[in-house]
Amino acid sequence: MQEIKVEDRHSIYYAYTAEEAYRKWKRNLLRFNGCMCGISVIMLVIYIVLLNADRKESILVLLLAIVPIFLVKMNAGMSALRMQEILSVDCDPVKLLQIMEYGEQLGRNKKKSEPNFTKIQCCRHISGRIEEGFAMLKEYKNPKQTWSSEIFRLNERMNYAFEMKDREAFGRAKDEFVQLPSRLIKSKKIEDNLYHQAMEMVQLKELFWDERNQEARAQANKLLQGNIAKCDMVFLHMILAQLDLREKKNDEAKEHLQFVIAHGNTLSAVDEAKKLLQ
Repeated sequence: MQEIKVEDRHSIYYAYTAEEAYRKWKRNLLRFNGCMCGISVIMLVIYIVLLNADRKESILVLLLAIVPIFLVKMNAGMSALRMQEILSVDCDPVKLLQIMEYGEQLGRNKKKSEPNFTKIQCCRHISGRIEEGFAMLKEYKNPKQTWSSEIFRLNERMNYAFEMKDREAFGRAKDEFVQLPSRLIKSKKIEDNLYHQAMEMVQLKELFWDERNQEARAQANKLLQGNIAKCDMVFLHMILAQLDLREKKNDEAKEHLQFVIAHGNTLSAVDEAKKLLQ
C-alpha cells in the first residue's frame, strides 16, 4: 500500500501550513459568526419597527432574531470538529498540534488556558510526547463534569494507561468510567453512543491484555464494522496485527501492518508497524 497523498486527505485544512490553516479556520469561523450576528441585528431592527404596528409579527421576528445566536454557538462546536478531522480522519496529530500551538502563540499575552482534550489526544498519538500529554491530562480540571467531557477525560486516562502498559491505572480509570451513569444525570442519545463505543474499546483492550485472542479479534472486527474515526481504525488494525503475530499468522499480520503504515500518517503506531514488518 502507498502513502495517501495530500490531495486525498479529508480535512479542508490539511493542505495548508500551520499558520495558513489556523488563519483560514479562524477566518471561516468569524465570517459565519459575523453573518449570523448581522442577520440577528437586522431582525431586531425589524422587530422594533413592527413593535407598535403588529404585535404578532413582531414576536415572530423576535424569535427569528434569536435563531442565529444558537447557530453561532453550534458553529463553534462544528468548526472545532472540522479542524480535528486532521487527527480523527487524516491521522496527522503532528500537523494538528502544530496548528494548535501556533494559535497559542498568537494568544501568548493572554492568560494561559488549560490544555484541551485535542492537544492531549495529539500528544498521546505522537511518539516522544506521551509523557507531556499525560502530565497535561493529570493537571486538567473539569469543573462542569458534563457527560461528554467526563467520557473524554476518563477515556483518555484509559488510553494513556494502555499505551504505557499500566494495568493498575487502567483499572482505576475504568472503575470511574463504569460509575458515570450513576454519577451524572441522564445523557443524550449522542452521549450514550459515545459512552457505549468507548466501553467496547475498553473491553477490547482488556481482552487483548488477558490474551483472550479469539474474543479480542471478534471485538476488533465488530468495532471495524461501526462508524469510527480513521485513527481508531488504524488502532484496531494494529491490535489485529498483534493478535495475528501471537498466533504466528505472519501473512495476515502483514496485511494489517500495511494498512497501519498506509493510513496512519504521523500516528506513533506507524513506527511500531514498520518495526514489526522488519
